Amino acid sequence: INAYFGLTRLDTINTVCMKRYYNFLTYNVGIKNEYWKPKTDDVVSSFAYPLVTPKREKVINVLEKNNIETRPIICGSITRQPFYIELFGKRNMQNADIIYNYGMYLPNHEGLSEDDIIGICKIVNEVINEN
Repeated sequence: INAYFGLTRLDTINTVCMKRYYNFLTYNVGIKNEYWKPKTDDVVSSFAYPLVTPKREKVINVLEKNNIETRPIICGSITRQPFYIELFGKRNMQNADIIYNYGMYLPNHEGLSEDDIIGICKIVNEVINEN
């Protein structure tokens, strides 16, 4: 069944990929995050836009109040997983811990309009740039 659904969408794949790339660029211009921003020299078709900020929890709360879903960054620090600690002990991976503690994904799909993304950027910027 999944293969059938996938085959029916193949004719739209280029449009979907380019829309997600355009969304990514809109986020990258719109987000005013001094802490970290993704860089790319190629076309990306990401399922989400990564945001790393020490104000992650506040950003998530404000976005949720505005009915905007987020996701945690899925790479995080494997050294914090119980199986890893059991096998190798506790390890300090400072950069991985930063991603684990401060990383999140903003939505990116072909159904989002430019105005939607600009609105998300405005909310994020208000939170991360407040004193």
